[in-house]
Amino acid sequence: MLGVNTGDVLVLIGDLAAFAAALFAFLALGKANETISEARADRREAEQDRLVRRLERIAELVEEIFWLANEDQGVSVDPARWRVQRGLLRQLILGLRARLPRCDALANQARSSGAVFAFASQARNEIEIELATLRGELPAPDYELPAPD
Repeated sequence: MLGVNTGDVLVLIGDLAAFAAALFAFLALGKANETISEARADRREAEQDRLVRRLERIAELVEEIFWLANEDQGVSVDPARWRVQRGLLRQLILGLRARLPRCDALANQARSSGAVFAFASQARNEIEIELATLRGELPAPDYELPAPD
């Protein structure tokens, strides 16, 4: 025999097995972190998609309010046909008021068809800019926008 102690060989095999287990655990941890990062990215993308769809719905409603208010301006007695849509707008912008201040003003401050028309015009531009920013067509603002509810 070579004079190798069986106990030393067993200790060496145990140390190699422990090293291999630690290496595999490290690799698994790296893979888990990668999976978590991918899941977070997928979640952010899904949240952004939901926000884009929500803003598109708000834009449709603002457009409807804009044209109704435009038509109502020419009538001697203001029929205010835009009031129902404005009530819906109030609900849609919950959690986005700080992000869409012109839409908030349209939903809560305008009282006459003329004022509604003016605020709706500004709100249309505001939503267009916000959507272009979310789609990456415009640079993000330098300030932190509040996250939607």
